[in-house]
Amino acid sequence: MLPLTTEVGTGRGLRVSPAPALAPAAERSAAGRDRSYRFRLLAADASGLLAAATISLVAGTHIGFVTAPMVVVTFKLLQLYTAQPRPTVLDQVSRIALAIAAAGLVAGAVVGSSSTVGLMYATIATITVMCARATAFTFERRRLLTHPQRVLIAGTGAVAQEFADRLLRHPEYGMTPVGFIDQNPDPIDPDLDLPVLGGPSALSHVVLEFKVDRVVVDGDAIRDDDLLSALNVVTAARVEVAVLPSLSPHLSSAIAVEGVAGLTLLAYRPSSHRGAGWWAKRSLDVVVASALIVLGAPFFALVALAIKLDSSGPVLFSQLRIGRRGRAFRLFKFRSMVPDAELRLTEIALANEADGPFFKCTRDPRITRVGRFIRRTSIDELPQLLNVIRGEMSLVGPRPALPAEVAEFPDWFQHRLEVPPGLTGLWQVSGRFLLPFYEAARLDVYYVDHWSFGLDLKILARTPSVVLSGRGAR
Repeated sequence: MLPLTTEVGTGRGLRVSPAPALAPAAERSAAGRDRSYRFRLLAADASGLLAAATISLVAGTHIGFVTAPMVVVTFKLLQLYTAQPRPTVLDQVSRIALAIAAAGLVAGAVVGSSSTVGLMYATIATITVMCARATAFTFERRRLLTHPQRVLIAGTGAVAQEFADRLLRHPEYGMTPVGFIDQNPDPIDPDLDLPVLGGPSALSHVVLEFKVDRVVVDGDAIRDDDLLSALNVVTAARVEVAVLPSLSPHLSSAIAVEGVAGLTLLAYRPSSHRGAGWWAKRSLDVVVASALIVLGAPFFALVALAIKLDSSGPVLFSQLRIGRRGRAFRLFKFRSMVPDAELRLTEIALANEADGPFFKCTRDPRITRVGRFIRRTSIDELPQLLNVIRGEMSLVGPRPALPAEVAEFPDWFQHRLEVPPGLTGLWQVSGRFLLPFYEAARLDVYYVDHWSFGLDLKILARTPSVVLSGRGAR
């Protein structure tokens, strides 16, 4: 390959020598990182299974010691030792429970125990393994913050730069961008403060020089023959390579990869919002909302009294929102602002801190003293349980949008109206108003396309910690 003159950071020309083959150390680094990850998870599983086996031994059966090897093998088959960004036990609970239950039943037959004993052991082992894995994942997330993967982005288009921006704003994913490579780079957003490190022919050189762990390729850049050739080099050295589809700003990840006649297709397969799972969602809404209203009635009365003593005006505030399939409904909240708050909105319009159609003002003068507390703790949202019982909302779903917001939504974002809005949701447990509008919007679309009853349960499980932290509340 010929030397290449590139622009790096300061804008000065830099002569890059022909790309060398990657050193074996690069290969050992990538492979070693994966082995270390698998070993740490295996150690966590072993501790959880040992605890369950000890409990079963005290109960008079050695089924746990027979089951343990089967569980590890089944975990391997279910890819529970495969590295993934931001792993959580909630994402794996169904596979963990299935693997341990199956192994427990088989082991019970081997040692002559009843199926009841096998299932009892499986229940205990599921709990102990989940606790062990939760601890391991907590340390893993902390390790990723201090030892993130170094990511090189091939391409400088809008999608590539947005990807870099997200990595910079979300260090919890354990990846930090080192720069871009592109033969004909687009202007780089100065807020990113990332250099263009060369063109495709310099890829293997840059990977070695900057100790890159992963190369992420913009789908528009992969057509370059030089880039494809260089990617073969880094792939052979076991440096991870991922492709960022050029459609990613417009599609969620509800896609499946298909091979047809030697070509690769991305098949769009969103979830179905009907059937038994959807009826289970509605049943959970009615049961939980009804129980919370009955059990929480004394607390609601205290909140209402505090609101009345703090300021004049009604206890409840209602506002027109847009629900499923564009149907308008009246949303209820505990009043947290002065009675004429909506009339005074124009007074503070210039103080809006949010992008897109949302409005956010950290020091909104319209908020009352009690209102500031109930907003920070999300207590003001509790009257929406009435909307849930009436079928206008769900416990989990996208944020209920105002008519003016819906009017400004891009066409692809109208997709979120296919499900009812929720008291909590993927957007709410991922940062709420700390997220830019388009990132929050794509989380809503992701939820719609990937909806399942299990996903609702995971979001509900994450909600209390988010509410208690007050993170992203306004």
